[in-house]
Amino acid sequence: MNAPNKYPTESLKLWGKAKQLREQYYQNYARAKDNGGLRWSGSAWALDALPAGLGDDVYSLTGEPYAAAVAHDKKFAKECMDAAESVGFARDLCSYMRIYWGGMHLDKYLYGGKFPKPDFIFQTQICCSHSKWYQHVAKEEKVPQFYVDVGVGPY
Repeated sequence: MNAPNKYPTESLKLWGKAKQLREQYYQNYARAKDNGGLRWSGSAWALDALPAGLGDDVYSLTGEPYAAAVAHDKKFAKECMDAAESVGFARDLCSYMRIYWGGMHLDKYLYGGKFPKPDFIFQTQICCSHSKWYQHVAKEEKVPQFYVDVGVGPY
């Protein structure tokens, strides 16, 4: 059964611009070191206002949105997840986490070149796997790690 179309719809007019801005965001992260900036990694729910206090040249790679972007490239996403499995991680773990880990272990970045190493990890603990996700990244990349336990959400 088809529902009646009560409201007119149209394609998002700024979709091309949105994609351009997203790619620029990831390129800025990758090139931060070339421009004297800092890179940090953590989840999208991290309290990014704290690292932002370090300056205007501080860039983040938040794992969930990055992994979602990778997931659009099915071949690369599978390559990343297979790489995570090949270093011993179970395939029933979070796919976002496995995509991030896999790209890191392959040393491949969705937007070209080597996987950009963060200068530090800054993570809020909101999910059972988030701390372990970034603990592994910090260990492999040999970077400092900082965690904030968040017992209750923003509301």
